[in-house]
Amino acid sequence: MFSGHSLTANGSFVNMEAVASSKGTPMVWNKQIVNGSPTRFRTRGADLADASFSGYRMGDNRNGTNLNIAAELLNPQTLGGQRYDTLVLTERHDLVNTLMWEDTVRYTRHFHDRLVAGNNAAANSYLYHSWLAINDKTNPATWVAYERTAAKAWQCTAARVNVSLAAVGRGDRINYLPAGLALADLVEQAAIRGSVAGVSIGSAGQIIDRLFSDSLHLSALGEYYLSLVSYASVYRRSPVGAWAPSYVTAEQANALQNVAWQSVSNYYNSASVPSMEQCQAVMRDQVCSAYANYSGNLGVAGNCSGHFTQQAQSNPFYYSAASDNGYWFP
Repeated sequence: MFSGHSLTANGSFVNMEAVASSKGTPMVWNKQIVNGSPTRFRTRGADLADASFSGYRMGDNRNGTNLNIAAELLNPQTLGGQRYDTLVLTERHDLVNTLMWEDTVRYTRHFHDRLVAGNNAAANSYLYHSWLAINDKTNPATWVAYERTAAKAWQCTAARVNVSLAAVGRGDRINYLPAGLALADLVEQAAIRGSVAGVSIGSAGQIIDRLFSDSLHLSALGEYYLSLVSYASVYRRSPVGAWAPSYVTAEQANALQNVAWQSVSNYYNSASVPSMEQCQAVMRDQVCSAYANYSGNLGVAGNCSGHFTQQAQSNPFYYSAASDNGYWFP
């Protein structure tokens, strides 16, 4: 199951299905897409007092609209008799804001629990790292640096849920899916180093325009690349040699497959699980200022740093075993 917004475009899912099939690991899937939405809107809904969580009944699906995603995860009706074993979920791309004001951590856990309830404790969720717009296509280095810093906030979001799952003896986990991190790697290699065959042609701005349809959304070529990243992340297998659509040249396909696998395998081979104390420190010392500087909203830095260092449940990266059970939504 995929749940997201315009940055998790339909092309990525269709491409991932074709990539998986070509590698001998076929997949079936459905989706919930609400453009511009935080996870809160796709779970709770527009009304914060809505105990029915009507947000699960909103969005575009693989066929039609407004499928009840919670009910579908519990008792699948669209998979031909199969059950869901994987959820790929993303938050709105301004994660610093959604962590503070949209209750990202708790709604991420709520969605994950719907997957586990309908399947088994071996089911896995992936938190897909969405990215901000590239402010300057002619000099994408600042964007690359920001996304690499922001990755730590996405990783901490998954880690916060996992701390609570572990505390009650559960073996299921939420994994970080390094989409934004891998996209930053591609932009660096293609547009800054000029080393991606079939892609690194022309100026930095021209290369970015080859990968993006605007400053935020991906082109078809960019979508194909992230389908490779998603495949490599979920299956932990190399996408090298996989299917490619007709608009991707053999040279481009080989280059993108190798960059995707290198990026994903480098991340998972070196990843460590941050503690909540480390997450509070990284938000205070790195992510808050990086977001303020990159977004141009310098006033957010102080409020952000203060928010993530509070020793109270209003800070999503605060954990207390004594009060944790009461923190989560039923």
